[in-house]
Amino acid sequence: MTHLPNLISLSRIVLAALYPFCYCRFSPVHGLFLFLAAGFSDLLDGYTARRFYQVTPMGTVLDPLADKLMLLTVMGTLAAAGRISRGFFWLVAGLEVPMILVGLVLYFRKNPLVIPANLLGKGATLLFFIAVIFTTFDTTLLLGARVFMGAIFLKVLAMATYYIDFRHKKKHITSP
Repeated sequence: MTHLPNLISLSRIVLAALYPFCYCRFSPVHGLFLFLAAGFSDLLDGYTARRFYQVTPMGTVLDPLADKLMLLTVMGTLAAAGRISRGFFWLVAGLEVPMILVGLVLYFRKNPLVIPANLLGKGATLLFFIAVIFTTFDTTLLLGARVFMGAIFLKVLAMATYYIDFRHKKKHITSP
């Protein structure tokens, strides 16, 4: 756990916990700055892990976990503030929470299995990131809602590919 990229991912979990406070106590723009800092830390931990050969199984699980916790916290805050539909929040929570739980079960089992993020998942994360920015500034909320819908679509596709990847890896582990 002493690897710098893992510590950066952990800091993103702390930022996720601080987001609702900054958003509600100060302003949506303060929350957005915190969210942007978390986005930068996401890029930084990935770059650092690859650049300094510190990619670890723990980091492969911790990084997407931090992303998912940040996303759920931000979307929950935006839904509570009336900036996005509660339905969007519950739909995304219904996608993300099972992925978190399955990822943790696979990681902590006797023979850990880690399914790394793929391009569709990274694309969905990027679209969610853009949607949060639009939702913070767009007074009509239409543009943010459309980008959220695109992100949700990509997330569903990513989940399907994760499932296929899981089945493929499981088949290779269990076959003689």
